[in-house]
Amino acid sequence: MNSVSKGSGSDLKAGSQVSIQAKGSQSGDLIATQIVLFAPGSNRPDAEPGPDNAQLVTIKETNASPEGPVLTLAVKGEDRKITIEPNTAIWIARAARIADIKVGSAVTMTAVKREDGSFQVLRASIGPPGADTPPL
Repeated sequence: MNSVSKGSGSDLKAGSQVSIQAKGSQSGDLIATQIVLFAPGSNRPDAEPGPDNAQLVTIKETNASPEGPVLTLAVKGEDRKITIEPNTAIWIARAARIADIKVGSAVTMTAVKREDGSFQVLRASIGPPGADTPPL
């Protein structure tokens, strides 16, 4: 389980592990729509892409460009460049406990239904009160 809070481009550093959702631009470049930065000790997702095509990768370097900051990522042995726009959602995920859930917190989770009808939570993210749906 992780708690998530809003981050910014300045939080993204070389060596950081992130999960990025991106879209293609008309020029064929990739533009980040959402980035989740996993702080040390946080619960990271699998390294394979999930249903939203997000994937855990490592930032190799960050650079500035006229279009916005550009991340160079190590993806399966190849370098990929992704531009960050001003409207890119950036989240920081940190390890959390069930006690971190407070009244009004936004919670996102995946679970499986057990034979007795109860649910077993597989993954959960806790967002700050009033936040949009936090990413898993």
